[in-house]
Amino acid sequence: MRDFFMDWAERLLVLFAVLTLLAVVVAGVGAAGHPYYGSFWRGAAIILGGGLYVVVTAGLMFVVFGIYRNTQETNCLLSRQSRQ
Repeated sequence: MRDFFMDWAERLLVLFAVLTLLAVVVAGVGAAGHPYYGSFWRGAAIILGGGLYVVVTAGLMFVVFGIYRNTQETNCLLSRQSRQ
């Protein structure tokens, strides 16, 4: 049951990261196409900054999930060795 929740948490993280990247691109294109305040550089800055933020945040979350998986595997290995 524990693996079920961790697997689905990882899948949801991928889904949210993709949706957030899509929202960042839409926001950047919308900012670039604004009739009064829009410019290519403003849209590019939003896409670059927002994309970097999403990638770093999702990457840190995947590092946390990786640490959890590694700790779980180490715990199983040590429990098997202690039984021998």
